[in-house]
Amino acid sequence: MADRAYEALKRDILRCRFRPGSLILDTALAEEYGMSRTPIREAINVLRREGLVVVIPRRGTLVKAIDFGELQDTYRMRALLEPKPQFSLPIEQRQKN
Repeated sequence: MADRAYEALKRDILRCRFRPGSLILDTALAEEYGMSRTPIREAINVLRREGLVVVIPRRGTLVKAIDFGELQDTYRMRALLEPKPQFSLPIEQRQKN
């Protein structure tokens, strides 16, 4: 059940159904997704570790705002670590790899 809550909540965050900076309440999510608060809380905890939400004690859970500097750093790091796409190679060389 926690996996289902995680997938649904992550999908809704990535599709901007819950906008960055918005408050999300576990009670409302439990009702909306048709499950208890426990799997919602577990999903929120996983999303917190992934950096998609911020939990503020006695206030609630906020969808993390987009940090464009952090986003640029991520793309730079990926460019350094990931190999160049093979579609840039001629067909003959793609088949050898």
